[in-house]
Amino acid sequence: MPQPEAHPLALPRAAHATSAWVEGLWLLVSIGLIWALYALSLSALQATKLAVLALPAWLLLGRWQPRAATGLWLRRAVLALWVAAFVADAVVRAYLWQAYGSAPDSAKMLMAVANTAAEETAEYLQHAKVRLLGWGLFGLVVWAVLLWAAPQALAAGARWARWSGGSRRRHGSKRGGCWGPCWFC
Repeated sequence: MPQPEAHPLALPRAAHATSAWVEGLWLLVSIGLIWALYALSLSALQATKLAVLALPAWLLLGRWQPRAATGLWLRRAVLALWVAAFVADAVVRAYLWQAYGSAPDSAKMLMAVANTAAEETAEYLQHAKVRLLGWGLFGLVVWAVLLWAAPQALAAGARWARWSGGSRRRHGSKRGGCWGPCWFC
């Protein structure tokens, strides 16, 4: 069977393929950026806990390798929403810490929100609009950077799936896919 002829301007396969450590580095940069956002308002331990909480999205969505364009779009949309939730949470926490020196779930913040009228809210938004827009723009930039790095980070999740036994068989089954680190599969 004849091989299809490559395009004359196409790079050789090895020239544009990325290595595992580069993909892993993108994954670490993505999680590190989420950690840095949380570190603006939380202790290092709390920021680490929340950054580790964000990690399964990259690993599990990287493990899912859809063949159709719709599946690729869905995977990217789910990751975008997942990342947006973490970025929004971190930016709101950082803003409240910078503006009031308080966590968003503290009694001081909850009482202030509960006892605020609509007129007071409008007045506050009028006076704090520059700070709010600045933090919002900062959050959008971080979100865009994380989405830009997403393909490489998802590729690291796919490599993790191969390393963790994604191609192993289940106990006595000819279908592949042991989900756990099970050495007897």
